[in-house]
Amino acid sequence: TPIPADAEVIDASGHTVYPGFIDAFCSLGMPGAANDPAYASYERGNTHPNAQIRPERQATVLMQPDSAQLSRWRRAGFVAAHIAPPHGIMSGQSAVISLNTGTAAELVVLPQYGVLLNLRGRGAFEGGGGYPSSLMGAIALVRQTFYDAQHQQQVWQAYLRDPNGKPRPAMSRALEALQPVLERKTPLLAVANTAEDIRRVLRIADEFDLKVVIVGGQESARVADELKRRDVPVLLSMEMPEPLRSYDPLSPPTLTSLRNRALAYQNAAILQEKGVRFAFTPEGVCALERLLRTIRKAIANGLPKDAALRALTLAPAELLGIQDKFGDLAVGKTASFVVVRGELFEPRARIEFVFADGKRFKASEGHQAAAAPTPPFRRPRNWDAENTASLQEASCCYHHAQGSTLTHMHSHDHEAHSCAEECTDHLTAGVPPRQDTPREAGMQQDAPSQERTGQGGASDETPTLPRVKLTPIMPPPADEHNTWLIRNATVWTLAHDKPLPNTDVLVVDGKIAAVGKNLTALPNARIIDGTGKHLTPGLMDCHSHTAISGGVNEGTNVCTAEVRIQDVLNPDDVNIYRQLAGGLTGALVLHGSANVIGGQSITVKWRWGKTADEMIFKEAPAGIKFALGENVKRSNFRTPGQQRYPASRM
Repeated sequence: TPIPADAEVIDASGHTVYPGFIDAFCSLGMPGAANDPAYASYERGNTHPNAQIRPERQATVLMQPDSAQLSRWRRAGFVAAHIAPPHGIMSGQSAVISLNTGTAAELVVLPQYGVLLNLRGRGAFEGGGGYPSSLMGAIALVRQTFYDAQHQQQVWQAYLRDPNGKPRPAMSRALEALQPVLERKTPLLAVANTAEDIRRVLRIADEFDLKVVIVGGQESARVADELKRRDVPVLLSMEMPEPLRSYDPLSPPTLTSLRNRALAYQNAAILQEKGVRFAFTPEGVCALERLLRTIRKAIANGLPKDAALRALTLAPAELLGIQDKFGDLAVGKTASFVVVRGELFEPRARIEFVFADGKRFKASEGHQAAAAPTPPFRRPRNWDAENTASLQEASCCYHHAQGSTLTHMHSHDHEAHSCAEECTDHLTAGVPPRQDTPREAGMQQDAPSQERTGQGGASDETPTLPRVKLTPIMPPPADEHNTWLIRNATVWTLAHDKPLPNTDVLVVDGKIAAVGKNLTALPNARIIDGTGKHLTPGLMDCHSHTAISGGVNEGTNVCTAEVRIQDVLNPDDVNIYRQLAGGLTGALVLHGSANVIGGQSITVKWRWGKTADEMIFKEAPAGIKFALGENVKRSNFRTPGQQRYPASRM
């Protein structure tokens, strides 16, 4: 192709040209607060009765990116961004914009992509009162909203088939905005970072047959097989923790904390190995300028460089349906690319130029301009917060510190026979981990990193950690074997007047097959000597609040019969393991007693290592928690504001 006479020639010696980056998910140009006046038009007239449900909001209507914001994204190499309103549980419709200069209308690349769902989009994060105040309340509200949207669709279809003599149905614009989601024309963009929240979103998708895209996915590696099987993509947050730089013996890092840190580095590599489609987003990264640094951490922990580049360019273009315009340097596509001094993922690489829609921008532009902050979709993750879901710790591990920075961590099964002879450092609840050099022969301390940040900034540490285990910290049974013979125990059957001494119990395929003396063991039975031991039926807790995530009460209304405990069971709660150790094998898990009629209970069998669904007794009768005591009328305490009904027993 001949070069036009007026073309400006750029000497790119020593530089590398890459397709422009696409931010797979952000709030660029969105209103800064939930009460921002920009939302006012969506709060008038035909609105959903719950202010957390605003799927009719449109990012293209709300967006007002200032030049400093656009400049900040371009300096990081981005030429396009997928944007969405951040405030609420169903907060609105996303769009894709170019990061060129121009009016808001001129920047639109794709006016609508999906509808955002954030099950944790209110409560402590958003502040304020009102329904819902719990995770189970948020799920119930979302479920009811989709049921209402289905009903609106059905009554309108019936009306349009035969309108004569029939009243015209109501038309909610919020429910109408969900019709493309119900029809699978547009995806549900679900902000979910923990493995259990991802599973909760997948259950909602199953219930209403929805296309879903996971946003955030900080523990998506833990459910990678399920995501691959369902072909669910992830817009992957690159938020990563800083290395531990201090050690408090009174508050040592838990093994869960160390695992979470390691998984943040390895998440992308595991998704790549499992074949899950993903694209990078700096959502959660405190500074865009640190994005390349965090990606280098992912590369150091197993992510191939070509996969990392694809997750910044072609992968988001394909997921967002704009691959005809962005994503690679094919002839005929929009001239949106990045010129980098050196190679992109080298520590000293520097972005020199960004071309957006054919217009050149210097990476040094606008450094003095203060960009308006972009509103977050969630709180920054506290990597060292105590995780009550897995307080753990009878695992054996060794680790060492380089200077004062924890740089290495390895964990084994907790059973003594599975640990190397030299490995005797046990991380147990309340016992601080050791910080000395391990005794393992040949272990070499890493040399201090001399790398720099992506734009030539401060020290850039890229720790390479052993691959984190994705199984529960307290290990479940090694296999699914369920045929046993317990010999010579004292057996309390509860079907006899007294215990049976020196008695055998035969279990076949998980069920009691025989109780008696001198029973014959099946060829595949594993034998346990019960001499001197008592064998009883498993204990049952008939009033439990164990393993409930996101609040045990939805106490905002007098009656919240619509919320379901089964929606928020957390199978990783270490209390399940502890209760099994105490002989408790099952429980009736109940809503709290904050209101007269609480939520739907669930009966479970504690099967450690199984999913929440696998713990549920399917045949158990359903129930609802009623509470008529002091908690309901709050006679012993007062909360700010108007006193809630009821205030008396009558």
